[in-house]
Amino acid sequence: MAVEVELTPKTRSELRTNLRAYRLARRPVVYLGTAPVVRQLQGRPGPGGWWIDGVAQEAGLLPSGGPDPGTGGLLRVRPLTVTDRGVARQVKLQAGRTATWRDPTARSPYTPRGPAPGWEWAGA
Repeated sequence: MAVEVELTPKTRSELRTNLRAYRLARRPVVYLGTAPVVRQLQGRPGPGGWWIDGVAQEAGLLPSGGPDPGTGGLLRVRPLTVTDRGVARQVKLQAGRTATWRDPTARSPYTPRGPAPGWEWAGA
């Protein structure tokens, strides 16, 4: 069994690639993640009460239509629970690093001024 620990959401294509590899290898995997990662994998409630499927449903590893943590099958999705305060602080710091601005044409991926025309949000 493989265990993946994700602190920050990846791009959908990166997650699809990882999940596809586990599915093709028929290898069970447990994903432990922060709340944004769990939502990205399992999906989330959408407007009007409709469920918006996550990447795990798109990859065919979780059933569509709800927040199934993976009770049967190759994938299990669980929230990351940290009891050690020092580790929890590091997780919080790492998870907060996705909120940076990135100019795809600039040398440095960070700017102290915020967005400028033509910039994109790094967490998107």
